[in-house]
Amino acid sequence: MACLDDKVAHGLAMGTLDAETSAAARQHIDTCDSCRDLVAAVATEAAPAPEAIGRYQIESVLGSGAMGVVYEAKDPQLERRVAIKLLRGDAHRDRLLREARAAAQISHPNVIAVFDAGIADGEVFMAMELIRGRTLRQWLADKERTWREIASVCVKAGRGLAAIHRAGLVHRDVKPDNILVADDGRIVVTDLGLVRAEAGGSPIDGNAPIDLTQTGALLGTPAYAAPEQLDGPRDIDARSDQFGYCISVYEALAGARPFDGATLSGLRESIDRGPATLARADVPARIKTALARGLAADPAKRWASMDDLVDELDDVLAPKRRTAWLAVGAAALAVASGVALYAVARSRVPGPSCNLGASTIAADWNPDVRASLGNAFAASKVTYAKSSWDAAAKLLDDYASQWARAYDEACAATNVRKMQSAATLELRNQCLERRRVELRALLDVLRAPDATQVDQVSNAIGSLTPPSACGDSELLAAT
Repeated sequence: MACLDDKVAHGLAMGTLDAETSAAARQHIDTCDSCRDLVAAVATEAAPAPEAIGRYQIESVLGSGAMGVVYEAKDPQLERRVAIKLLRGDAHRDRLLREARAAAQISHPNVIAVFDAGIADGEVFMAMELIRGRTLRQWLADKERTWREIASVCVKAGRGLAAIHRAGLVHRDVKPDNILVADDGRIVVTDLGLVRAEAGGSPIDGNAPIDLTQTGALLGTPAYAAPEQLDGPRDIDARSDQFGYCISVYEALAGARPFDGATLSGLRESIDRGPATLARADVPARIKTALARGLAADPAKRWASMDDLVDELDDVLAPKRRTAWLAVGAAALAVASGVALYAVARSRVPGPSCNLGASTIAADWNPDVRASLGNAFAASKVTYAKSSWDAAAKLLDDYASQWARAYDEACAATNVRKMQSAATLELRNQCLERRRVELRALLDVLRAPDATQVDQVSNAIGSLTPPSACGDSELLAAT
């Protein structure tokens, strides 16, 4: 289909096109940024921003499309800025409420945080954290990226998906447009609207275009859907997300998707034939092999979990060999306007058992520290201090688990799998020690929180350097 004219763009934005034209237009804007922007602009002009949605005071439009609009808003009760997602029409009400309920269960730096949801003036809205940045697709289009840059971003997105799976949920619509690259460098998985599926479903027309998205039929965007999703909404699990994730990573690296087909049946046949070879020469063979496994038509042949897949990708990012390592001396770390200063200590290498991560991080984050900080938040007298701390404590639990896993993985890579040198292990452990220094500094600040710190604690935790960065060769080399 050629680029959209004003009439078609308006019809798509307002939902007035016939099914065939709408399907072709949606397929086109999936790969055409200018037409996607045109539809968003038309939708915004056709639906002026309200002054308020519920208690939230609308300030500007962040984005818009055929299904709804996202506003920047102020929450006068909690005195913070949020993003408000408003979905047009009753037909999608269940989907948005499902998204809000599912997202609210997850606390992870790489998953967008949801604060509130409800119905205002007959339309469903969801209040979530405001993130300044771009989609992965836009980030890739900004300039040419190295395979390491792309893989590093995708690994973080994969960690977010793994957190969603640990909550017992399935995203069902993993694609570059649902991964955000924040201006501060944080990577966030968003748009959890299809995490819950109704049992059963209707048969899917094999001649339908590949952009079909419908509750009860196909859940997700077909170009990124696993074959079991194309066959119907039965037997969908975390491995289906893994398939969409691998398509997204493949596309980010190669500039094209691994499967083609103008219809669902054509796409399904392409999947059965297997993915096209990732032709980019500088991408390591190990990454290509990992993605090919995640793109297997048979779910049983994919990775057992997102954690396993992401650990494999992350391990490739770590340097295989380092003839010399840079000694790390005393490093100054200022947190909260320079109130904390710590010396970075050299970390000891654990024994071959490689199970000391949990006990090591427990020296900094444990039930006693949790209780003490909870009392400090309560003493702040901020009305929402308890809910703020409860959310923060979950984030800290997850951060500590990530740290322990990274620590044990670093040990195993040298002492069990024999895949990295002792010098590289030392570098990774020093990097992980710096992560502990950051964590301790933040925890010290939180021992006497003011109202601003109570409000922003989750954002502060989200800004901590993730332990997974200690497997990033570029960061290690810059140490």
